[in-house]
Amino acid sequence: TIDGADLQRRLRERHVRLHPRTDWAALPADGGGRGGEGVVVEAQEERRRESTIPSGRLELIRLKDANQAEPNKAVVQAVDFHPSGSIMLTAGFDKRVRCFQVDGARNPKLFSVFFEDTPVRSAMFVDDGSKIVASGRRPFYYSLDVATQQATKFPGLMYSKERSMESFCTTPPGAEHPMLAFLANDGTIPLVSLRSHMWVADLKLTGSVRAAAFSADGRQLLAHGGGGEVYTWDLRTRRCVSRAVDRGCLVGTALATAPGGLFATGSDSGVVNLYGSAAASGPSKHTTFDDAGRAAVQRGGAPLGPQSPAPVKEFLNLTTKADVLRFNGDGHVLAMGSTMKRNALRLVHVPSRTVFANWPTSKSPLHYVHSVAFSPASDLLAIGNARGRVLLYKLSHYSTQ
Repeated sequence: TIDGADLQRRLRERHVRLHPRTDWAALPADGGGRGGEGVVVEAQEERRRESTIPSGRLELIRLKDANQAEPNKAVVQAVDFHPSGSIMLTAGFDKRVRCFQVDGARNPKLFSVFFEDTPVRSAMFVDDGSKIVASGRRPFYYSLDVATQQATKFPGLMYSKERSMESFCTTPPGAEHPMLAFLANDGTIPLVSLRSHMWVADLKLTGSVRAAAFSADGRQLLAHGGGGEVYTWDLRTRRCVSRAVDRGCLVGTALATAPGGLFATGSDSGVVNLYGSAAASGPSKHTTFDDAGRAAVQRGGAPLGPQSPAPVKEFLNLTTKADVLRFNGDGHVLAMGSTMKRNALRLVHVPSRTVFANWPTSKSPLHYVHSVAFSPASDLLAIGNARGRVLLYKLSHYSTQ
């Protein structure tokens, strides 16, 4: 049994966990007569011990749409959070990049920029949030200054006849050498410096390249190709250090990385594979690779082909191509989805390798999901759909950290 004061304390703590902005439920300075400061410290320590999100049931709270002040007039192709977590961008084929202040209640629009010659396919915050890079199916891209809303147009690579720079990825905030990696049609990945916007190097894989992502420390680049293989390059030497067959994959469609070396791959069959760090670190320190990722020499001179690491988990929850993948900040939650089927989005509890069973529900208004983003603190989840809306959810576990 518990007394009334203890019951009140527990109810208040639970309410603050679920609704952290309701100050009336916070414990008073005296802790309700139980040595309040000690109780607060005890609760904080308990939350730190429980920092890993529990499996099984996910607690989410639906907030106002992130772009309710001005919904997109086309499919939301891109959503991304500013490193501060308080600003979010949306972009799509209506040729606009919009920024909103995310407070969960009003989400007011900060500004909107129209690109007359570019239906936007990809857009991300770069340079620690001071710039936005936006691109479409055009041989150029734009860099937008967040403070002044001035856009600068950068032409495509002079040596290349590439007609589209619509797909790219960028190094994480704080990377030693910030850069962009564009996905070209012939399996080439041009690297462009974010400081000078000049070409740095070309990486090459066999066949076509469908997806790419930088490692969490920005020192490696992983790419998924049309041949169903994952390539890993060391950006310090710009040499391929690993070429691995993605199990059960004929055509790769998505790739996402997480802290600790974890990465996930998506395929056209809907299979999502989760791999540990060993799959990207290369088969042996005695193995070298040529520029196309072909294993050339192993100790003793024996040739070595692509490796076939076993995934730590295969997820078969999607039945159409898995082309939406995103980890949250600590790598404990993975969002996986498909643009080809209505409501095709699932969240994975990575530590236990299980899918959260209680969400989404039959009443979740996901529609056709095209883009997903977690806030830097992982307390917010944004979902862009084909209706031009960006659904916003609060993850209660991270809201109390």
